[in-house]
Amino acid sequence: PRVFDVLAEKATPVIKSEDEKCSLRILGPIHTVNWLQWYHCTVEPGGRLFSEAHDIGTLENITVLDGCLRIETGEDENLVYAGETIRYPADKDHVIINDSDMVATAIMVVVLGRPM
Repeated sequence: PRVFDVLAEKATPVIKSEDEKCSLRILGPIHTVNWLQWYHCTVEPGGRLFSEAHDIGTLENITVLDGCLRIETGEDENLVYAGETIRYPADKDHVIINDSDMVATAIMVVVLGRPM
């Protein structure tokens, strides 16, 4: 098979949270950004990644690779441990939090819904 693109680690774009304790390495190609996005997430101890509501029907999927993350969406709250996956509606404000004393890593896949 033909290789379309190979990005060096330093060439992969990274988004940082407001508190600088969360980083999202953008793994998906630009041509899928309107309907499918995926990231490698690193959340330092005490880190919080707050997101405003996405489009109606948007679904976030997080698989924790190392550590533990707390996911809050609306009035719901869940702890997700290494090896576990959580899927939740992201069309309301939500936050990813690392309450532990170790770095947590995860893969996040976002399937976007329709615009509000």
